[in-house]
Amino acid sequence: MKKEYDVIVIGAGNAGLVSALTLQKQNKKVLLLESGRFVGGLSASFVRGEFTFDTNFDDFLLYGNGEESGIITSLFERLAIVDQLHPIKRATTFKIYTLNDKKEYEFPFGVNEFLAKMEDYVAGSQKSVKEFLQISKEVYEACLNIMEMKGKMDFTLLEEKYPNFLEMASLSLEEGLKFLKIPRKAAQLLSGCWLLLGSPVHKVSFVTYAFSFYAFLSFGGYGLEESSHDISLILSEEFLKYGGTLKCLNEVREIMVENNEVVGVVTTKNERFYSKKIVADISPTKVYGSLIKDNVPLKAKTLTSNRLLGALPVTVFLGLDKSLNSLELHEGTSFIYYTLNSQKEYKMMHKLSHPNLHVWAKNVLEDKAIIKITGFVYKDAFKKMVTKENYFALKKQLTENLILMFEEATGKEIKKALWEIEAATPLTYERYLKHPGGTIFGYLASGLDDFLPRILNECNEEYIKGLYFTGSFGAFLASPYATYLNGEYVANKLLGGDSDAKTW
Repeated sequence: MKKEYDVIVIGAGNAGLVSALTLQKQNKKVLLLESGRFVGGLSASFVRGEFTFDTNFDDFLLYGNGEESGIITSLFERLAIVDQLHPIKRATTFKIYTLNDKKEYEFPFGVNEFLAKMEDYVAGSQKSVKEFLQISKEVYEACLNIMEMKGKMDFTLLEEKYPNFLEMASLSLEEGLKFLKIPRKAAQLLSGCWLLLGSPVHKVSFVTYAFSFYAFLSFGGYGLEESSHDISLILSEEFLKYGGTLKCLNEVREIMVENNEVVGVVTTKNERFYSKKIVADISPTKVYGSLIKDNVPLKAKTLTSNRLLGALPVTVFLGLDKSLNSLELHEGTSFIYYTLNSQKEYKMMHKLSHPNLHVWAKNVLEDKAIIKITGFVYKDAFKKMVTKENYFALKKQLTENLILMFEEATGKEIKKALWEIEAATPLTYERYLKHPGGTIFGYLASGLDDFLPRILNECNEEYIKGLYFTGSFGAFLASPYATYLNGEYVANKLLGGDSDAKTW
């Protein structure tokens, strides 16, 4: 009997789960295929001793500020899972450490509070930084409007409602900050979160960064008790509750195409499932490179081969038998750079010896804490150094280097408090996520591969009818919250831009 579905979703990462659930709630017959044992993709967890480690960057979940819902809260409300989640208040947005001059900078949530703190760090910066935040708010609102357009752009409306958005849309973040005449030190601090977009200030667009920064500053005051993997499990349970079909340990080995239109998939178990609509929560590189066997459009091959991959992670997961308070360490997100010059740092990240660090720290019990240190480098930096013979020695060396950098930046020794330790390299991420090179950022957010150009050019990248991409390689890029939004965005495109649509 032919197994037919309205939609087949390949990959049960956050984006795939949201796409599948959104479609299933609209009475579509959806099959969700996942190659691994569990759903979640990067939002996974594992246990070492008394510690459960979450692999995602859950601190950047834009849940709200206590008075107004953030964009992720609104999404979870539409998916009707909010009642299963438990918000917790965050104390500060982020902290920046610089190794060259041993400085540290800590910023609170809230626009007014942030302005005051920035003025403390850079006297006379408040006026220009305030203008940046006002324009960032307009950019944020414009981007939400674009999401609601679901691929059908109305430039007249955008120009009338958001004139600053269109004026800044062609600028890089570096160009935008100079245009606003923000003092150099203030501009460097404002752009201090660039690492989580995987693209430095001279490459990432002003719009992409301003949207993310304003959203986090205004709506990141609350996170969730639940880990990102907990959220993935909730999404999968809701999908099943609404009648969806989930098959884990079912890797797709072929996407069947006839007359330049998808017709179904073949799994490694030699099962065949049929659908004329496929959502791929995996990289276009893999889809066009190995899953479509014949007649891959030349434009698709050219595009995926020319796109640059985002940064690659090396992560150390640490379980401590002391609380963060007792160690006088910051709870939440921190960034560790050698300098505040992102252009210089970006160049140095092409050397394995010079990563930039994202740190996530959390108390888990009264006397225990978790610290997750991720160093980001670029593909050639790791590829040039690693061999089969030196892999484990190199992994150990990288682990030690990340811990030493953390201790040097914070001035705190944590080795004596270590209870559990685990490490992951780009090869680890590549094996589990099936992402080329092991990147977690998708393609490098730069030029035509940044958010707005990707959205505007989506229709020109539909090389095979019925094939859609979501997840970290999608148009919304790969920030820690964007994959959720990308999942819903693609599902609504399939629904014809109408989330209440009951038929195609």
